[in-house]
Amino acid sequence: MVCRWITCFLALTLVATSAQEVEISEIKDATRQTRERATSSSGQFLIYGDNGETRSQFARDCEKVRKNFSSVLGLAKGWYYPVVVEIHTKPLQRVARRALVRAFPIEPNGFRFQLDILQDEDFKPEDFEKAMIKLLILEQMFYPAERNITQDRIPPWVLVGIEELVNFHRFEVPTDIYASLIESHQILPVREVLTTAPEDLDNSVTRRIYRACAAALVQALLEQGDGQIRFRVFLQDLAVEKADSAELLERHFAAMRQDYAGLEKWWALQMAAMSQKSAFDFLSIAETEQKLEQALQIRFDNLPEAKPSESFTGRIPTFRELKRRFDPEGKDFTAGSLRDFEQFANHPRLEDALKVTSDQLANMQNRAFPPYVAVIAGYNKTMALLIEGRVREVAERMEALDLQRRSIRSQMTQVTDYMNWYDATQIEEESDDFESYERVLIDIEKIDRRKRTDPISSYLDAMEKEFAD
Repeated sequence: MVCRWITCFLALTLVATSAQEVEISEIKDATRQTRERATSSSGQFLIYGDNGETRSQFARDCEKVRKNFSSVLGLAKGWYYPVVVEIHTKPLQRVARRALVRAFPIEPNGFRFQLDILQDEDFKPEDFEKAMIKLLILEQMFYPAERNITQDRIPPWVLVGIEELVNFHRFEVPTDIYASLIESHQILPVREVLTTAPEDLDNSVTRRIYRACAAALVQALLEQGDGQIRFRVFLQDLAVEKADSAELLERHFAAMRQDYAGLEKWWALQMAAMSQKSAFDFLSIAETEQKLEQALQIRFDNLPEAKPSESFTGRIPTFRELKRRFDPEGKDFTAGSLRDFEQFANHPRLEDALKVTSDQLANMQNRAFPPYVAVIAGYNKTMALLIEGRVREVAERMEALDLQRRSIRSQMTQVTDYMNWYDATQIEEESDDFESYERVLIDIEKIDRRKRTDPISSYLDAMEKEFAD
């Protein structure tokens, strides 16, 4: 009898405890509903925090990350599950890592995601962005909700690769990184990319190599036939399948089912493609300046031997060639810049050397930073003047072209500074925070437009009316 009484007491206690936890949860939800919040433009993100300006900024940042993420994976507009973002200013146990992503089941089916952010003096925007990308990957994995979700694991290469691609989407693919990896033979094999844990990498160089290779792998998979759809299905399988990511990749992507040699050949080709700029990619200002200086180098020490012409007329020397035979000044010049033209203007093989330089300029003209196209054309015209012997004009043109290049660099620096300022201060959504300033500006304009009756103002008003008519 006593045992039965004790059993009933424990059962009632557990029921009461469970009911109390549910009640506490409901109280927290009710408390959250009464707090001020910001809702993002799509309605997916609900931002809670003590500062209204901070809530609005996080709402915009959530939408930016979502937009870039959707572009990388080729997602349609819309979203699956709501996301609550809690901004904390004091350390809490659950956000000791600065950012924490959690998912809660919603009846009858579906999930609600929550992102806790600790915004203190050590907060970094990258922490928020990485947590958001992880959350959005989980959203893709958990959809559709009718399945029996068994795990929320995200392979490191998937998380790191998508993080890098989102970063590339904001700026541009750093093709120089992939080019340097190929030149230095530092490309990680595919299997090593799939199995490496970033935390095991011992220095920043190896971590950078890993991140670049992970991004290249994700990009290569997305570019396969129906790659974006296959990749999303692959993510969904990660949430319900016990197989590792390599096995699931082989199931969804034919390229991953090749033998070792074929797989590595495919991988090398993908990395080579990442290192090449597309036809629509221009060189940066720094790259254009560097390649332009290289193209303007005049060399006489590596020219092929001149072949005599077979025709009789071709064997008749021109007056300038005769002059060079009897005035061989500059024949000892071997290499230098086009600016050194006075040292080699009378070199017997001037035209051959300038032809090489002209070809180099032509090769980079279509890829140069756009304002430099006219500069490159100017150098080609200058070389034509040099061949004709118009040395004085060559000196004037070289000085003008150098001045034009300095002007371009100065203007682009100003543009970059302005764009950085604009990016840091732009507001994508309308706000009434500055309505009071706008009203003051309107009042000032009204004051400035008031009618003046002094002689000078009357005269100017009459003249304005006369010209207007």
